[in-house]
Amino acid sequence: MFRIQYFFLSFASQLFHMPNTAGFLRRLAGFRLVLLALVIFLVLNGALFALLALYPPLLEWLWLSADRPWGILTSAFSHVDPEHIISNVEGFLLAAAFFILINVNNSPRVKRRLSRKFLLLSFLAGIGANLLEYPFVLANPEISSFGASGIVYGALGIVFANALQQLPVHLRVIRKWFGTKKGGISRLNKWLRDVFPSLLAFSYALSILLMVFFDISGFLNVAPEVDIFAHGVGFLIGFLGFTVWQLLEGEPGKRQRRRLRRGS
Repeated sequence: MFRIQYFFLSFASQLFHMPNTAGFLRRLAGFRLVLLALVIFLVLNGALFALLALYPPLLEWLWLSADRPWGILTSAFSHVDPEHIISNVEGFLLAAAFFILINVNNSPRVKRRLSRKFLLLSFLAGIGANLLEYPFVLANPEISSFGASGIVYGALGIVFANALQQLPVHLRVIRKWFGTKKGGISRLNKWLRDVFPSLLAFSYALSILLMVFFDISGFLNVAPEVDIFAHGVGFLIGFLGFTVWQLLEGEPGKRQRRRLRRGS
């Protein structure tokens, strides 16, 4: 499901070769908690993967099963297959990168607030999906589950909610840019600074919507021995958690939209 996102992320890498790179890097201030989320994700998953590589039978004590209730927590960071952990690390890195790029034009204060939500809700989504799945595991003791996919899909749900929330503003930015006749370097810089994040938000939201409505099995990665419950519920927890949190904040969200509207 990450092929569409790869296209836009690879294009984003061009930003670091443009004249305004220094200005773009300054705009990354405020995303420290997103970086912390990445560090936590990489360290916990990497450490347990190394431990399980040395002692594979330990997996039976870490996965989610009827007689392993602590697996609600430990299974979210457990992998034994290199392809499995690489796929989840790749997905979480992509989600974090999209979150940063979509919000790069917000104020440092807004970035910090949104980053806190990304940090907390990503892990809550993975653990929450396991918690909600546990009753089904109790009803069928033969079921066991492990992997960080719930966290990854939770992060994707957060980015989707974030992109949808700001979509009207991003569409205005895109429309305004296409209506401007001024060209040259200044137009290119404005495209990189303002329009690219808006195009990214629109493209991400559209790609998720298209996959949900027309290729839900591909979106959830339906396959034998794949825990699609964790995928779907993790995504919903991330999406709904971010949406509700934003609504509860109320006035701060309005200030954010006003600031983006001014294009400051």
